[in-house]
Amino acid sequence: MQLQKEADGNYQSADYFSNDQETRYGGEISRPQGPQPMNDQQALFVRMTLDAWTERVNATGALLEKLTDDELMQQVAPGRNRGIYLMGHSMGGYGTWSVAMNHPDLFAALGPIAGGGNPSGMEKIKHIPQFIVHGDDDPTVNVSQSRSMVEAGRKAGATIEYIEVKGGGHGNVVIPNLGPMLDFFSKQSKP
Repeated sequence: MQLQKEADGNYQSADYFSNDQETRYGGEISRPQGPQPMNDQQALFVRMTLDAWTERVNATGALLEKLTDDELMQQVAPGRNRGIYLMGHSMGGYGTWSVAMNHPDLFAALGPIAGGGNPSGMEKIKHIPQFIVHGDDDPTVNVSQSRSMVEAGRKAGATIEYIEVKGGGHGNVVIPNLGPMLDFFSKQSKP
């Protein structure tokens, strides 16, 4: 989710994905979003509240339960046996690696953007191809976070495509790299 400030002073989430991308890549792209609308103070603190974290953890668990239900997945995406692709930006980038490390047999590919994680866990997910993006001038999450993950992943033998955007900040690296990431995903399938 990316927040955009509207004329009324409230924040709304900006959608990174279009219906065209859903059609092109087949299936639905899930886009979890935070509570809306939010004012300046709420937007600043929403990610730091216990309720927001609890809601996200519960939602992630419920989603993972559904994703592992083969019968349900055939109803949602019949004939789509290529796998499930996981991506996230910022805290979602951290979450992408964390969820994959906790469920290493679930995903066909990963796409963390401007995130980080525990490099020692890359051994658990070395079989999952990864498309990683980070700006080298990110003031929010230091690029060293992704660099450490990339180094550990490559050392473990993972297939990694790493895009480090020269002069890239925290948010401006996302949209230009979504198309290439989805193209990367389209070439991956779960064995």
